[in-house]
Amino acid sequence: MSQTELSDSRGIASAPGNADGHVSTLALTFHRAALWLQSPRPYLMFIGFSLFLGFWYLAVEVWKLPRFAEMPGLTTVVSEWLSKNPTYGLSIFMEEYYLHIWVSTRRIAIAFFLATAIGVPLGLFLGWSKRFKQYVFPVFELLRPVPPLAWVPLAIVMFQGSETPVILTVAPPAASGSLRCGPGADLRKPSPAPRAVFVRRCGSTTGPGISPERSTNEC
Repeated sequence: MSQTELSDSRGIASAPGNADGHVSTLALTFHRAALWLQSPRPYLMFIGFSLFLGFWYLAVEVWKLPRFAEMPGLTTVVSEWLSKNPTYGLSIFMEEYYLHIWVSTRRIAIAFFLATAIGVPLGLFLGWSKRFKQYVFPVFELLRPVPPLAWVPLAIVMFQGSETPVILTVAPPAASGSLRCGPGADLRKPSPAPRAVFVRRCGSTTGPGISPERSTNEC
């Protein structure tokens, strides 16, 4: 299947490109953003956030519903966040605010690196070796349903300090996501037939002006 026809099947045929028909990554990104803005999704998302914030404001500051009256209101949260001298918590004008962001980002980055370094090789081995899958996959299936917060007591007991338990609490769920593709794949099998590739990419063996024979040959 040619690149132009693949672009047609994905709705990007009108994206700007070079003279040879190649679509740049930046142009494709802007084109997909334009299509996203033309769809109802961003506006429905805006309506959803507006309803949430509106209910928060009305329930706490106007109606003062039970169990909501003691919560901080929307105006209080925004004013404290933008205040140079906040009464509660932090604001964007405080150095500690950005320090918290940096620490959280660093923890997530380390946990993602560990999860990738562990999960990707294990997933490849699970798809490559049937014997390895028979040994490891049952253990993985036993530990996979464990919620992330259930690892917190074990991490606190096994590791000292405050950073390591937090990182190891985030890493197992990420590694579980990296492993999901491995058990269902067999890397020793040959690649699927061209028609199967076309069906997986385009959702159908035919399309506008594309016959089954042509789509099979070009996929």
